[in-house]
Order: sequence, then C-alpha cells, then structure tokens
Amino acid sequence: MQESLKGRLFLAVLCTGFVYYTCWLILPPFIEEGQGILKLFPPIEYALLLPVWLLVTVVCTLAGYVGYLVMRHT
Repeated sequence: MQESLKGRLFLAVLCTGFVYYTCWLILPPFIEEGQGILKLFPPIEYALLLPVWLLVTVVCTLAGYVGYLVMRHT
C-alpha cells in the first residue's frame, strides 16, 4: 500500500471519528427521548469518560517510561 493511500485512509478514519464524536456530544440534548436516532449514540457519560481515560492512560504511560529511563541511567 502506498504511503499516500495509507495517509488518506488514516485521515478519513480520524475525520469520521471526529464528526461522530462531535455529533455524539452536541445532538442528543436536543433530540426527544423516544427517537430512534438516539440508538446510534452510547450514553453521554461515556463521551466525557473516554477522553479522560485516554488522557490518564497516556500520562501514566509517559510517566512510567520517563521513570524507567531515569532508573536505568542511575
């Protein structure tokens, strides 16, 4: 697979995910409770917990890696 094709595919997946996540945050409060479109989105609590969980995971991984490097060089 060519690099430009991989890049375009990656960009398309990221843009689609961004649009879905944005719609997930913005649309549900304005849609009435019985509508079928709400089945497309998980509970709104996950929209906030997912980025927090990802951020904590990345920070802990980086802190662990830096700690490993410090301990290895001492």
